[in-house]
Amino acid sequence: MADETPSQHKQAAGCVVTKDDIPYVIASFSCCLIFIVYGASAASLGPALPALSQHYGKSISEMGATFTSRGVGYLIGTLFSAWVLSFKNIPYSKEFMAATSELVCGLSLIFITQTNNFALCVVLFFVQGITYGMIDTLTNCALPEMWGRRVGPWMQAMHSCFGIGAIIGPALIGGFGYGVDFYVIAVSSLLPFLSIVLSNFLGYGNKKVNSDSAEGSGNEGESDASTQEGEGEGRAAPLSFKLIVSLFFFIYVGAETGFAGWIPSYSLIEDVTQSDSKAAYLSAIFWAALTAGRILAIPTAIFLSSSSMIRVQLALGVITGFLSLTILTSSYSIASFVSGFAGFSLAAMFPVMMTIFGDYGYKVDANSTTMFMVGATMGESIIPVCIGFLMSYIDPYMMPVTIFVCVIALLVLYLAFHLLSMQEQREYRRLRFEDSEHKGLVGADVLNPVAKDQGGRAAFTILAEEDDEVEDEEVEGVEMVQFHVIPNSDQTDASSD
Repeated sequence: MADETPSQHKQAAGCVVTKDDIPYVIASFSCCLIFIVYGASAASLGPALPALSQHYGKSISEMGATFTSRGVGYLIGTLFSAWVLSFKNIPYSKEFMAATSELVCGLSLIFITQTNNFALCVVLFFVQGITYGMIDTLTNCALPEMWGRRVGPWMQAMHSCFGIGAIIGPALIGGFGYGVDFYVIAVSSLLPFLSIVLSNFLGYGNKKVNSDSAEGSGNEGESDASTQEGEGEGRAAPLSFKLIVSLFFFIYVGAETGFAGWIPSYSLIEDVTQSDSKAAYLSAIFWAALTAGRILAIPTAIFLSSSSMIRVQLALGVITGFLSLTILTSSYSIASFVSGFAGFSLAAMFPVMMTIFGDYGYKVDANSTTMFMVGATMGESIIPVCIGFLMSYIDPYMMPVTIFVCVIALLVLYLAFHLLSMQEQREYRRLRFEDSEHKGLVGADVLNPVAKDQGGRAAFTILAEEDDEVEDEEVEGVEMVQFHVIPNSDQTDASSD
């Protein structure tokens, strides 16, 4: 097939796929496999923490160093991926590089099961974090590049697969211990790598390897198509907006990993259960509910905008915060319910915020994605460690308090982003109107929103240097407009019918 990607022509909505999309379907399924194994690995540390603490003879707060080292590695892996993507004509696809990173992750888990040296264990979790940063950045850049405006359901599906893996990891620990879990993950890391190698061998490999930096290659604008459906390029978001979304990811990922990572230890400390296995299952319940929410979000993303979905999720998140403060430690059954509700309430926030710029007319390029991933990695490395510190040196109750503060902060950040975006869009339309007016060409797409912002209806004057005349003109996508072409010196208004 030709090297042209689907994003080079008008994008279809929803999950419509064509014959030309077959390589991207295969690549997307490979990304889903990557995320299943990635989710199992990422979700295993929290449930494994009590057993690892006994193995190394360290306290729970000291074991927080594993979260820190993994988070720092995550940050470095994200920045390294951004540096790699800055090069043109990379000979490997993003999903292939992500699958290779996952192989390294699997090897690190095998070494962790074989060592009794705590310092080496911390270093291995650091290496694991580097692979996480690369997987997250590369795959979250690959899907918008392949699917453009159709990325919503695919993004939801990939992140749902993370949740599927996050169920499997804690469940294996609860049933067989962390040693078996780590080995299963290590062996499974071969699957996505082999699927990509096989698809390339059969001629169905993704031929677009680095569109974000493909300037001068005849493929300009492909990555921008992810935010605009046949309407040209999306405009770049102001840096302040990117920082707000990055901070959103910082708090969201920190709250997600903090709750899932510490709920087993918290339930043991508060005597909700005395069984390590039952405590580990609380984390599995959290990830199971999160996965169910993300699976439900796949069809929902076809019909609802990202803005509508994030508002529902934030409302549920606030409820989660109240439940965590009030009834989390009442009994094991209630703790299971709250854990499940927490997972469901946080389910779609990550993939939705990855695509929400499209709802506001902004483009998501590799630089934006990297900034978001940096926020996420810092959240994973800082917030869980802070929760562990607060639990050890102030009170275990600080775990649900921190979760409550996080969900309130997420709500405030989204409101700030929404209000500032609306203000920026009004200013953007006003500037477009003024620019178009000077050029003598004003479309209804410019006039109507401007007039609405001012509480009136569209009416404008076309400035020209020809003699007075009246023209009727119909422009594609614009209603019939009657306007006067008048000299610059005349102040007569023309009316729009």
